[in-house]
Amino acid sequence: HVITVSEHWRQALIERGVPAHKCSVVMNVADERIFNDSGDNGAGSSDSSKFRLIYHGTIVQRYGLDLAIQAVERLRHEIPNIQLYILGKGDHIETLVKMTQEMNLGDHVTIVKDMRPTEELPGIIRSAQVGIVPYRDDVFTDGLLPTKLMEYAALGLPAIASRTTAIEAYFSDTMVEFFNPGDVDDLARCIRTLWNSPERLLELAQGSKNFKQRHNWGKVSADYVALVDRLGTQYV
Repeated sequence: HVITVSEHWRQALIERGVPAHKCSVVMNVADERIFNDSGDNGAGSSDSSKFRLIYHGTIVQRYGLDLAIQAVERLRHEIPNIQLYILGKGDHIETLVKMTQEMNLGDHVTIVKDMRPTEELPGIIRSAQVGIVPYRDDVFTDGLLPTKLMEYAALGLPAIASRTTAIEAYFSDTMVEFFNPGDVDDLARCIRTLWNSPERLLELAQGSKNFKQRHNWGKVSADYVALVDRLGTQYV
């Protein structure tokens, strides 16, 4: 039996020869014991004097963080309090540091070269007004359902994300502000839209709860245990 993390990859595996009845999905959703909107897990609070975007996780070229930096550069005069906070490690990080320096964005872009324990992430994430997942669209990223996006949803944080196949299969326009992958102008448009519209921010925060209700670790873990139990019985 094959277990994969999204219906997108399940269908890909079936197309490549795995029998449908031998392939199941166990989503890598956020653990609501840690990522919840109760504010009881050491959460920080956002600074209302800043409009902060946050990204946390692996930093590689295909994840599009250079596009996010370019969008901030285009908006910094229009949105003087804009901030981009990047937390993570990866082989593209020095390129981003260099970009930030060359564009004189030291007051607007913060890059922290670190991976923090999962339990610390909710507080860090809550310091922002918007999560950002600016993936480029290629054969790899088109099938990714980012864990970070599900963590933003679990915390009720509005998010901007690339309109890729896997993301659009699970998130709607009422849950995420979509932009066309690789399009800096469209990404800047999304940032501007959310900066200008507290109502849209609230709509996305409310919409993310719909995702959380359908896809949460309580349900997913129960299905996973039932699957393993069934397979164990089947192959005894």
